[in-house]
Amino acid sequence: PVSFIRIINAYNSSKKIDVYGNGRIFTRSLGQKKFTPYMIIQSRQYRINVYRSGKMSNPAADTIYAFEPDMIYTIAVIGDNKGEIIIIRDTKPSIEKGKSGIRAANLCQDAPMVDMITHDGKYIFNGILYKDTTDYISIAPSKYSFKIKPSGSDVSIYTIPIRDIRQDWNYTFYIVKPLSVLMLIDGNTYIKKAKQEAKS
Repeated sequence: PVSFIRIINAYNSSKKIDVYGNGRIFTRSLGQKKFTPYMIIQSRQYRINVYRSGKMSNPAADTIYAFEPDMIYTIAVIGDNKGEIIIIRDTKPSIEKGKSGIRAANLCQDAPMVDMITHDGKYIFNGILYKDTTDYISIAPSKYSFKIKPSGSDVSIYTIPIRDIRQDWNYTFYIVKPLSVLMLIDGNTYIKKAKQEAKS
């Protein structure tokens, strides 16, 4: 059995990182605010080690995690001097027919609680805590611009440029440091579909 993973470098360091699972390289020289494509791994428990690129001592972060068969994950490396790894499950959401799924993950240590709103002030997500990921919500496919603001404030601190949200696609907005947002298409949009087509 296999699992699917991608890795995001939200670690607040100008250094690139290497990520290993059970001593095997997952990705090398991953730059800040960069991410990998999804990769296939054997479903089992892994010790995940993050090193500054080219180093194999004093890991910046490490954890142990058991990846389940046929599940899709995002591994996020976060933090400042002391790194940390959080594992986000890219579970298939229940989205209204004809709509799209979006969620947000707060990986920015400088933004302990934030809201995500549309350009005209409609609240999409409230009170996203650092290291938390919201549930997916259904949204009509269209072009959107979003803003990030501290919870309880009316002043936005980051504007996400206009993005095209496509029908039946699922997205995660990763809030990272220095403050910016990565909008990624989630593997639950296409991985299972590709597997079914390969079998047919």
